[in-house]
Amino acid sequence: SAPDVSAPDVSAPDASASDVSAPDVSAPDASASDAGVVDAAVRLTGVQVDGVRDGETLTSAAWNVDVRAEPSGAEAAWRFVVDGVEVERATGATARHGITGLVAGEHTLRVEARGTGGGEVAVVRTFRVDLLAPRVAVRAPREDTVVAARSVLIDAQALDDLGPVAVTARWNDGPAESLEPDRDGTLRFTRTPSPGRNVLRVDVRDGAGRVTTVERAVHYGFRLSGGNSQAGMIRSGRVWMWGRNENGQIGDGTTTTVTQMRALDGVRDVVSLVTRQTFTLALTTAGHVYAWGDNANGQLGLGTPPTAEAPAVPDTTVRRVPTRVPGLDGVVAIAAGFDHALLLKSDGSVLSMGDNAAGQLGDGSTADRSWPAPVQGLRDVIQVAAGSAHSLALRRDGRVLAWGRNQYGNLGAGASDTMPHTSPQEVPGVERVIALASGRDHTLALRDDGTVLAWGLNATGQVGSGTSGGNVLTPTVVLRAGDPAGALSGVEQVAADGNLSFAVMRDGRVFAWGQGALGQLGMGALESGDRDLTNRASASEVRIAEADRAHFNVVELEPSAGGGVFAYTTEQRLFAWGWSFSGSFGDPAMMDRWAYASPIPVTLP
Repeated sequence: SAPDVSAPDVSAPDASASDVSAPDVSAPDASASDAGVVDAAVRLTGVQVDGVRDGETLTSAAWNVDVRAEPSGAEAAWRFVVDGVEVERATGATARHGITGLVAGEHTLRVEARGTGGGEVAVVRTFRVDLLAPRVAVRAPREDTVVAARSVLIDAQALDDLGPVAVTARWNDGPAESLEPDRDGTLRFTRTPSPGRNVLRVDVRDGAGRVTTVERAVHYGFRLSGGNSQAGMIRSGRVWMWGRNENGQIGDGTTTTVTQMRALDGVRDVVSLVTRQTFTLALTTAGHVYAWGDNANGQLGLGTPPTAEAPAVPDTTVRRVPTRVPGLDGVVAIAAGFDHALLLKSDGSVLSMGDNAAGQLGDGSTADRSWPAPVQGLRDVIQVAAGSAHSLALRRDGRVLAWGRNQYGNLGAGASDTMPHTSPQEVPGVERVIALASGRDHTLALRDDGTVLAWGLNATGQVGSGTSGGNVLTPTVVLRAGDPAGALSGVEQVAADGNLSFAVMRDGRVFAWGQGALGQLGMGALESGDRDLTNRASASEVRIAEADRAHFNVVELEPSAGGGVFAYTTEQRLFAWGWSFSGSFGDPAMMDRWAYASPIPVTLP
């Protein structure tokens, strides 16, 4: 908008706005004519300008410019020009011009003075107007979300009227690092999380020195986990378990079904929890692993490895309380299959233990092993995932490796067979992956553009390709229901178990596909009023009751093949749906109902 050209404010200059720097005493214009000057008049030799300094950034669209003729006693005819437009004239030893209405951006003020006693002086000030403090938005990840991989992709935008002067990011207790936004202010960068809670702090400073700070916390590891009609969660570093307990997988020292959430003793400071078929693993902040439950194949990792002096001592004894896996430190992530386990270390290597009939331990053999040992040929891994008898690793370069069972095309290599695959091999054509999830015999791979690839067993549509039956031997794009030609997009997290597949969206909604017979897809009711228990071959949105819709903004989701599906929300509420059997929901009020087809709140202790 044009500068204000109303009458000047001729009140006394505002002392608070006075420029405390040395006055601008520009030399008089030698070309000026002195004809007709009265002898008593004082010749103008300089001009003092207060209210704006050259190169200054101003945070208001209205302020006063005060000028004074030099030396004392000199008077002048004044002319004020803003951005090439004359806005005011005045006379006297001093003058004030009130500027209003300037928009954000670069501006120029020119003050011209012609002394009544001779002499001419012109002073030019270039300045910027920045009306708003800088803004910063972290678009991903959302607050309190779970990240499955050891690399957090951060998508943010830093904005300012005139462009931010400086942007820094601090990750946990690390140093502040300078970032350079794109032309539109976009910031995309990755950070390596530590197990548990991680905090990102972004500071944006503008030319006026104003700083806007945004913090965003995420959790690396799994706070929820579901298995064979048992489940668990982490609260303030403690493990709470509930459900079936025939092999001691609850960890309370018994084999008695637990119908209400129960806190465990013997393990604290837990940051990740995984329970699958009938055993459970927990990871602590110190990088230690605890295991309990079924151990028939050595999946708890409690055996003694061979040495030069002594042979191996296998251990296949059930444990009914959390037991520390010996000889381990530096573990940052855990994963469990049907009867085997994978451990990711901080150096990007992977350990495995348990059942190895299909080569799922990746050690070049098919022998079971009851102690952790390295998977062959893996480096720079940022996530591990396990199916019933196959294993997966995601590398930092976004490529995926698979090994173990391939009966259903589990390895995504374009063929199926019943041979064991005892060493990792790259899944062809899969790139830019940022997270993995595995069901019984199918795999989901989330890409950095928010789309999902899937492959493997597709008996109930769990691959999400739009069709059901048979196997999908190569990675294919997951489709969204109602739009057969379009890919599911905007995905933040993927989750899978059994024949179930899920996607948590960037806005907190949930989509599901696969087997629906137990209500685990959360499709609600049919028009007839009956529960919708049909399978879905493409991603369909989970239906939430209207009364709960405002509270169902999901930050973490975990399905269990033989029980419920659990969702944790931004309000720290827990919802469950699916098969409530043997206390699998952890709430005595929700016992032994065949199928809950819509998410319902679960009471937390």
